[in-house]
Amino acid sequence: MIHEKLIQEFIKAQTEGWAEEDFPAIEQVLFANKKSILNDLSTAIKQVCCQASIQQAAGIKGPAAGICISFLRTNIMDDIWEYRVDLYDEKFFLDPTECCAVYKMDFVWQYLRKRLERLAVAAKTGMYAHKVRPVHLKKVKLNMAEEYHIIATTITQVAIGEAIKIPEYDALQKMDNLKITMGEYWGSNILIYEETKN
Repeated sequence: MIHEKLIQEFIKAQTEGWAEEDFPAIEQVLFANKKSILNDLSTAIKQVCCQASIQQAAGIKGPAAGICISFLRTNIMDDIWEYRVDLYDEKFFLDPTECCAVYKMDFVWQYLRKRLERLAVAAKTGMYAHKVRPVHLKKVKLNMAEEYHIIATTITQVAIGEAIKIPEYDALQKMDNLKITMGEYWGSNILIYEETKN
Protein backbone atom coordinates (compact mmCIF):
# COMPACT_ATOMS: atom_id res chain seq x y z
CA MET A 1 0.00 0.00 0.00
CA ILE A 2 2.84 2.38 0.91
CA HIS A 3 4.68 1.28 -2.23
CA GLU A 4 1.67 2.16 -4.42
CA LYS A 5 1.20 5.49 -2.65
CA LEU A 6 4.82 6.44 -3.40
CA ILE A 7 4.32 5.57 -7.06
CA GLN A 8 1.18 7.71 -7.25
CA GLU A 9 3.02 10.62 -5.62
CA PHE A 10 5.84 10.24 -8.15
CA ILE A 11 3.37 10.20 -11.04
CA LYS A 12 1.52 13.23 -9.70
CA ALA A 13 4.75 15.18 -9.28
CA GLN A 14 5.85 14.26 -12.80
CA THR A 15 2.56 14.99 -14.59
CA GLU A 16 0.98 17.89 -12.70
CA GLY A 17 0.45 20.92 -14.92
CA TRP A 18 1.52 19.31 -18.20
CA ALA A 19 -1.40 20.63 -20.26
CA GLU A 20 -1.24 24.11 -18.74
CA GLU A 21 2.51 24.32 -19.34
CA ASP A 22 2.20 23.15 -22.95
CA PHE A 23 -0.77 25.33 -23.89
CA PRO A 24 1.30 28.46 -24.77
CA ALA A 25 3.50 26.39 -27.11
CA ILE A 26 0.44 24.77 -28.70
CA GLU A 27 -1.08 28.21 -29.16
CA GLN A 28 2.08 29.45 -30.90
CA VAL A 29 2.04 26.52 -33.32
CA LEU A 30 -1.67 27.13 -33.94
CA PHE A 31 -1.17 30.80 -34.84
CA ALA A 32 1.89 30.06 -36.98
CA ASN A 33 0.10 27.30 -38.92
CA LYS A 34 -3.51 28.44 -38.71
CA LYS A 35 -4.24 28.01 -42.41
CA SER A 36 -2.95 24.43 -42.70
CA ILE A 37 -4.57 23.38 -39.41
CA LEU A 38 -7.92 24.78 -40.54
CA ASN A 39 -7.44 23.02 -43.89
CA ASP A 40 -6.92 19.68 -42.12
CA LEU A 41 -10.26 20.08 -40.34
CA SER A 42 -12.02 21.22 -43.53
CA THR A 43 -10.57 18.25 -45.43
CA ALA A 44 -11.98 15.76 -42.91
CA ILE A 45 -15.40 17.46 -43.05
CA LYS A 46 -15.24 17.51 -46.85
CA GLN A 47 -14.49 13.77 -46.97
CA VAL A 48 -17.49 12.77 -44.85
CA CYS A 49 -19.77 15.18 -46.72
CA CYS A 50 -18.72 13.71 -50.08
CA GLN A 51 -19.25 10.15 -48.82
CA ALA A 52 -22.64 11.07 -47.34
CA SER A 53 -23.80 12.80 -50.53
CA ILE A 54 -23.04 9.64 -52.53
CA GLN A 55 -24.85 7.52 -49.94
CA GLN A 56 -27.83 9.89 -49.97
CA ALA A 57 -28.00 9.74 -53.76
CA ALA A 58 -28.04 5.94 -53.49
CA GLY A 59 -30.90 6.13 -50.99
CA ILE A 60 -28.96 4.48 -48.15
CA LYS A 61 -28.53 7.51 -45.90
CA GLY A 62 -31.05 10.11 -44.80
CA PRO A 63 -30.42 13.82 -44.27
CA ALA A 64 -27.32 14.45 -42.15
CA ALA A 65 -28.26 15.02 -38.50
CA GLY A 66 -24.89 14.95 -36.80
CA ILE A 67 -21.14 14.96 -37.21
CA CYS A 68 -19.13 13.49 -34.34
CA ILE A 69 -15.41 14.15 -33.93
CA SER A 70 -14.18 11.45 -31.56
CA PHE A 71 -11.05 10.04 -30.00
CA LEU A 72 -10.83 6.31 -29.37
CA ARG A 73 -9.18 5.09 -26.17
CA THR A 74 -8.02 1.94 -27.95
CA ASN A 75 -6.26 4.05 -30.58
CA ILE A 76 -4.53 6.15 -27.93
CA MET A 77 -3.31 2.99 -26.20
CA ASP A 78 -1.88 1.89 -29.57
CA ASP A 79 -0.23 5.31 -30.08
CA ILE A 80 -2.61 6.28 -32.88
CA TRP A 81 -3.11 9.95 -32.08
CA GLU A 82 -5.97 10.96 -34.35
CA TYR A 83 -9.66 11.77 -34.29
CA ARG A 84 -12.37 9.86 -36.09
CA VAL A 85 -14.97 12.02 -37.87
CA ASP A 86 -18.35 10.31 -38.37
CA LEU A 87 -21.40 11.68 -40.16
CA TYR A 88 -24.77 10.23 -39.16
CA ASP A 89 -28.32 10.62 -40.39
CA GLU A 90 -31.28 10.94 -38.00
CA LYS A 91 -30.66 7.40 -36.71
CA PHE A 92 -27.28 8.54 -35.30
CA PHE A 93 -25.42 5.54 -33.82
CA LEU A 94 -28.03 3.22 -35.34
CA ASP A 95 -27.20 4.58 -38.80
CA PRO A 96 -26.05 1.40 -40.58
CA THR A 97 -24.12 3.19 -43.34
CA GLU A 98 -20.63 4.08 -42.17
CA CYS A 99 -19.34 7.47 -43.23
CA CYS A 100 -16.05 8.46 -41.63
CA ALA A 101 -12.73 10.24 -42.05
CA VAL A 102 -9.60 10.94 -39.99
CA TYR A 103 -8.68 14.29 -38.44
CA LYS A 104 -5.15 14.63 -37.09
CA MET A 105 -4.17 17.23 -34.52
CA ASP A 106 -0.47 16.47 -34.16
CA PHE A 107 0.21 20.06 -33.12
CA VAL A 108 -1.60 19.22 -29.86
CA TRP A 109 -0.71 15.57 -29.33
CA GLN A 110 3.02 15.92 -30.09
CA TYR A 111 3.54 17.62 -26.74
CA LEU A 112 1.84 14.85 -24.80
CA ARG A 113 3.80 12.18 -26.67
CA LYS A 114 7.09 13.84 -25.71
CA ARG A 115 5.99 14.16 -22.09
CA LEU A 116 5.03 10.47 -21.95
CA GLU A 117 8.38 9.46 -23.44
CA ARG A 118 10.23 11.46 -20.78
CA LEU A 119 8.05 9.99 -18.03
CA ALA A 120 8.83 6.45 -19.22
CA VAL A 121 12.56 7.24 -18.99
CA ALA A 122 12.21 8.84 -15.54
CA ALA A 123 10.27 5.81 -14.31
CA LYS A 124 13.25 3.56 -15.09
CA THR A 125 15.72 5.53 -12.98
CA GLY A 126 16.44 6.13 -9.31
CA MET A 127 14.27 4.74 -6.54
CA TYR A 128 11.37 4.14 -8.95
CA ALA A 129 13.28 1.82 -11.28
CA HIS A 130 11.26 -1.40 -11.80
CA LYS A 131 8.50 -0.11 -9.51
CA VAL A 132 6.46 1.95 -11.98
CA ARG A 133 4.78 -0.71 -14.10
CA PRO A 134 3.34 -0.47 -17.64
CA VAL A 135 -0.17 -0.40 -16.16
CA HIS A 136 0.71 2.83 -14.35
CA LEU A 137 2.02 4.44 -17.54
CA LYS A 138 -1.08 3.34 -19.48
CA LYS A 139 -3.31 4.97 -16.90
CA VAL A 140 -1.28 8.19 -17.11
CA LYS A 141 -1.57 8.14 -20.90
CA LEU A 142 -5.37 7.91 -20.81
CA ASN A 143 -5.79 10.47 -18.03
CA MET A 144 -3.48 13.00 -19.67
CA ALA A 145 -5.04 12.37 -23.10
CA GLU A 146 -8.33 13.62 -21.65
CA GLU A 147 -6.65 16.86 -20.55
CA TYR A 148 -5.04 17.47 -23.94
CA HIS A 149 -8.33 16.55 -25.59
CA ILE A 150 -9.90 19.53 -23.79
CA ILE A 151 -7.36 21.79 -25.53
CA ALA A 152 -8.08 20.11 -28.87
CA THR A 153 -11.83 20.55 -28.36
CA THR A 154 -11.48 24.23 -27.49
CA ILE A 155 -9.46 24.85 -30.66
CA THR A 156 -11.86 22.84 -32.84
CA GLN A 157 -14.88 24.65 -31.40
CA VAL A 158 -13.36 27.98 -32.41
CA ALA A 159 -12.40 26.73 -35.89
CA ILE A 160 -15.42 24.64 -36.89
CA GLY A 161 -17.60 27.52 -38.12
CA GLU A 162 -14.91 28.47 -40.63
CA ALA A 163 -14.02 24.87 -41.50
CA ILE A 164 -17.52 24.05 -42.75
CA LYS A 165 -17.57 26.95 -45.21
CA ILE A 166 -17.02 24.56 -48.10
CA PRO A 167 -19.22 23.64 -51.09
CA GLU A 168 -19.42 19.99 -50.04
CA TYR A 169 -20.99 20.91 -46.71
CA ASP A 170 -23.38 23.38 -48.33
CA ALA A 171 -24.51 20.78 -50.89
CA LEU A 172 -25.14 18.10 -48.26
CA GLN A 173 -28.75 17.17 -47.51
CA LYS A 174 -29.02 17.91 -43.80
CA MET A 175 -31.45 18.48 -40.97
CA ASP A 176 -32.19 22.09 -40.05
CA ASN A 177 -30.58 21.58 -36.64
CA LEU A 178 -27.57 19.45 -37.62
CA LYS A 179 -25.20 19.20 -34.66
CA ILE A 180 -21.43 18.79 -34.55
CA THR A 181 -20.05 17.27 -31.36
CA MET A 182 -16.61 16.30 -30.09
CA GLY A 183 -15.62 13.79 -27.45
CA GLU A 184 -15.02 10.11 -26.87
CA TYR A 185 -16.17 7.61 -29.50
CA TRP A 186 -19.63 6.36 -28.48
CA GLY A 187 -19.11 8.14 -25.15
CA SER A 188 -19.39 11.60 -23.65
CA ASN A 189 -19.45 14.42 -26.22
CA ILE A 190 -19.96 18.16 -26.11
CA LEU A 191 -21.77 20.29 -28.66
CA ILE A 192 -19.36 22.50 -30.61
CA TYR A 193 -21.68 23.67 -33.41
CA GLU A 194 -25.37 23.61 -34.30
CA GLU A 195 -27.09 24.64 -37.51
CA THR A 196 -29.88 27.17 -37.13
CA LYS A 197 -32.71 27.44 -39.61
CA ASN A 198 -32.60 30.71 -41.57
